[in-house]
Amino acid sequence: MGKIEIDHTGSGGGITLSSDGTSLLVGGSAVGGGDVVDDTSPQLGGALQLNGNNIQGNDSTGVTQNRIQLGTSQDLQFYHDGSNSYITNSTGTLTIENSSAARDVFLKSDDGSC
Repeated sequence: MGKIEIDHTGSGGGITLSSDGTSLLVGGSAVGGGDVVDDTSPQLGGALQLNGNNIQGNDSTGVTQNRIQLGTSQDLQFYHDGSNSYITNSTGTLTIENSSAARDVFLKSDDGSC
């Protein structure tokens, strides 16, 4: 594997970027969590900014693949299996709340009926 190095001081205090895109070093220290390709538990460290883009995933092909999972034990899950879509809650109460004054919550079928 090759690497690209920028060293303005000649003492190793510059920037190193591996050619496979897995690491970025500044002054010899990893920036951005090191291995960005194989990291199985990346940390955001702040709000995820979508910048006009969408979050997309493939169809769920099993009980843990391609799902949005929330909670310490993944108690709340959102997923699509290729044919149907699911919101699954496995603990406590699932509450859907509309806190807007004098407004309703509608669940609609394909014909638009509530």
